[in-house]
Parts: sequence; structure tokens; C-alpha cells
Amino acid sequence: MDINYTQHKPAALSPELEQLKKALEKTLTQSCDYDEHAVMSRQASILDQIFTILMTERVAPILTDPRKQQTVQDWLAYALRVQRQCHETLRTKASMAYMESLQKGATAKQIPPPPILQERNE
Repeated sequence: MDINYTQHKPAALSPELEQLKKALEKTLTQSCDYDEHAVMSRQASILDQIFTILMTERVAPILTDPRKQQTVQDWLAYALRVQRQCHETLRTKASMAYMESLQKGATAKQIPPPPILQERNE
């Protein structure tokens, strides 16, 4: 489902969302010298916080207002995209850990199971 976000003027971000946005930008632009697992964990945590704030600040207050259903749908779609990115980040982190354990020659008992790939309906 493609949404044309140019139809609606985006609402100003709350101070908390603005702070999370800056933290996410900083996390994503860090030098490659940082531990990739730590960066991915931080990214997933920030994305989860953004999702929660979007749902509580943007979706929940107008959820039952029939005049704002398009706005609800737009914010909900955006929040779900954030949640999907968080999921993908965690899946990538798990895949990295799995591949690293294979490269280190771990025994079968030491190797974590591979991430479960689920079919996505988009």
C-alpha cells in the first residue's frame, strides 16, 4: 500500500519524537569502528520507542474521530513502517550472530538456530 504523504502537511514533531529522530540519525551515521551489534540494538530500541510514541501521540487521540480517519490511517501506516524496520533490524542482527558463529567454527550445540523467515504480506 503506497501512501502519498505529500497530500498532508506533516504535523510538527513532539520534543520527544524530535529527540528520538536525532538519536536515530546519530546511531545510523556512526563510524564503522563501532560494534555493529550494539548499533543495531540501539537502532531497534529507538525505532520501538518511535513506534510507541506515534501510536500514543498521533493515533490513539484521534482513533475514534470519524472526521480524522484518513489521518489515523496515514499515521498508523507510518507507525507500522517504523515497526517493520525495527523487526528487520532485529532479524539482521540475529542473522549476523548466526553467521559469525558459523565462521568461528562453533560446534552444533553452540550455534544458535537461524532466524525464522516468515512470509510477508505487503
